[in-house]
Amino acid sequence: MREALELLEWPQVFERLCSLCLTPYGRQQWEAEPFLSSVTEIRHHLQEVDVLKGIVMRFGEPLLDATVPDARSALRRVAKGGVLSLSELREILLALKNADTLLAHLEKHLEKDPAWQMLAPRLEEAPRPLEAIALLETYVDPLGNLLDSASPVLARLRQRVLAERASIQKTMQQYLYHPTYGPALQSPVITERDGRSVLPVKVEQKSIIPGIIHAGSGSGATLYIEPDGVIDLNNRLQKTQGELQVEIQRILKVVSDALEAYGDALLILLERVGALDKRIAAARLSIILKGNVAEVVADAALCIDLKNARHPLLVFQGVPVVANPIALGQDEIRTMLITGPNTGGKTVLLKTVGLCAVMLHAGLHLPVDEHSRLSLMDPILVDIGDQQSIAQNLSTFSAHLERMKSFVADETDLSRGLVLIDEIAAGTDPAEGAALAKAVLDELYEKGALTVATTHLGELKLEAHHHKGYTNASVEFDPEKLSPTYRLTLGTPGTSNAITIAQRLGLKGAVVEKARRALSQPVRDSASLIESLEQKNRKAELERHQAESFRLAAQESYERLELQRQQLQEDRRRVLEQSRSTLRASLQPLETELKELRDALRALERGDTQAVYDLSRRVKGVGKSAADLFGEMAEKIEAENEIPPLSLADLKVGEEVRSKRLNLRAEITALHPQTDKVSLQSGALSVMVPVSDIEKMILPRKSTSKKKSAVGSSGARASSIPTPRDASQECDIRGMRVDDAMERVQKFLDDAVLAGYETVGIIHGQGTGALKQAVRDFLKNLPAVKTYYPAEAQFGGDGKTFVEFL
Repeated sequence: MREALELLEWPQVFERLCSLCLTPYGRQQWEAEPFLSSVTEIRHHLQEVDVLKGIVMRFGEPLLDATVPDARSALRRVAKGGVLSLSELREILLALKNADTLLAHLEKHLEKDPAWQMLAPRLEEAPRPLEAIALLETYVDPLGNLLDSASPVLARLRQRVLAERASIQKTMQQYLYHPTYGPALQSPVITERDGRSVLPVKVEQKSIIPGIIHAGSGSGATLYIEPDGVIDLNNRLQKTQGELQVEIQRILKVVSDALEAYGDALLILLERVGALDKRIAAARLSIILKGNVAEVVADAALCIDLKNARHPLLVFQGVPVVANPIALGQDEIRTMLITGPNTGGKTVLLKTVGLCAVMLHAGLHLPVDEHSRLSLMDPILVDIGDQQSIAQNLSTFSAHLERMKSFVADETDLSRGLVLIDEIAAGTDPAEGAALAKAVLDELYEKGALTVATTHLGELKLEAHHHKGYTNASVEFDPEKLSPTYRLTLGTPGTSNAITIAQRLGLKGAVVEKARRALSQPVRDSASLIESLEQKNRKAELERHQAESFRLAAQESYERLELQRQQLQEDRRRVLEQSRSTLRASLQPLETELKELRDALRALERGDTQAVYDLSRRVKGVGKSAADLFGEMAEKIEAENEIPPLSLADLKVGEEVRSKRLNLRAEITALHPQTDKVSLQSGALSVMVPVSDIEKMILPRKSTSKKKSAVGSSGARASSIPTPRDASQECDIRGMRVDDAMERVQKFLDDAVLAGYETVGIIHGQGTGALKQAVRDFLKNLPAVKTYYPAEAQFGGDGKTFVEFL
């Protein structure tokens, strides 16, 4: 298995995976157990990775230190009653704080999606180490130094050391600038030897400064002398430093004893954090590869159904990768023969299939599109590359044969195996090689394996055409550009194009023609047939592209008409509002007359009863006329400007729409005629809403590239922040001076409150952070503000602040 993994270049993929771990515990778990053994384990692992991928993509990664220390050795020592050093206490503190950051990040976002709750048991098994962190922070600072507050004795001794050092420095300074002693110094500096302050004295001037000689320089020109005037001071300092070390050791013993009770539990915690980190690394790899969960097929019949598979190492390199569909194992077809020109990508395809099979064993998302399916295959046997060996006296053919011998051995169980062979039976006589290849492929088929092999042998193409369990495939070659396209065509064999390439490259025409005549009739017929099929395929592909162009043109026309329809609806709404305004203006005189009549009626209340009655009846008549007029005009306006509601027939899966209630732009993923509802997807958010809540949208959703988001001082975050529909619900102050920006923000918030908005957004960007901080400090003291928080990653991240009003 190890040799197969190396031939597939799995170690390079695996190293990239391990490098994505955030902690040493996650990397150690990958290195200790990279592969899972059962379908159940793999499916569960894939689901957990998918949950973590959703959290990382939506909320960013936990912000851990660049280098997380491995504190397990120190914890094992303290669990056995050992006394830890300051550096070990620092390692444990940093490790626990990083573990707590990771756990807190996951706990915070786990409730945002019900599907993510399947990860909850892992977090319940790994409680946050808050008590242990609090204990350590009582004694140790983040740099690994004991705090003065660790004990009164420690603080007092440290103060004494500082005072005694200052006294020594003061005395030594007197020697440096003394008119007699100064000239005797090699240089005017104070240095240390064996922890005692000394002066560098010229060897010929040693008698000038009385004191103790501690050492000399390598050249012999300098002696380091401790002057008599500081001997007692140095003695007192060393005595105090000794007392300080005793106190430090006492405190370390106290801390270690207190930490001993947590030792075993913290070791288990770090292992469980490692298990989470292991899966986070897999999630990060999936994001890089744009991977997806492949369905793990547990049927008895083996299956490969990869949608647009990509070679992961090519993706890592950042080069354009041609994605190819690879399907095998259906309708008893278990053997695929890939043909085509050299450097056409055949070996890359073999490695892509093999790496996908290996990555599935590791519980990783595959570099494929959604709805891919793959069986768990074991063993995976690989024969790729030139294994010629002078040391073992093996030719290329012999080396290949050595592997074939083990593949078809009786003891090799291939009932669930995958066999990948590059250039089968190459390096020998083509006729004999083809016969041998047929026999080997037939044996592999009978043993139940899925086999993918590449070849240039024409007889094998015909064998694949006639055998019910075989299928042909080919990598395309552009004869005009004389270059491969790296696209795989299933069901059709390919040609090596050697003579065509030679002709295009200018080989003498007579030689090319002689080569063509030298081909046997069956070979010429086969090549002609294949060339004809390839031409038909290219023609079919061209027609498909033309049809796609027509479809896109039709789609563009539809979208243009849809936009016009929406604009028409908006015009009708605007006309409706204008008509209502006109109606209100028309009713103004009637309202004025009513007011005058009411005033006159009050003036007559104490006078003629009949006059009062007549005037009152007149008032009621005018009021009824106004009401009737308003009702008739309103009904007429509504009827003329009525916008017909949408129905399920007006919608289609994949269309982008807006939920009016949620104020959310999303894509339709399913229609439900039974309930007259629609399923929507926006990022990681999935909802179901009634069709009456849907409004068609034509403008595309703006993409964002920010991944990380922070929490504002309120600590709040919405699971899905709606994008404001109108420009008046957003205020953009990027690039402004703070004073000018805050003046605009204040006016914007006043207008928003008057307009009755519940939520608005302020776009300040990241920059130096000055605008962001000024905005959030300003929001703290506004009585009308209920809360504020940074936008989610897909709506601008920390460069935008949402504000909710009371």
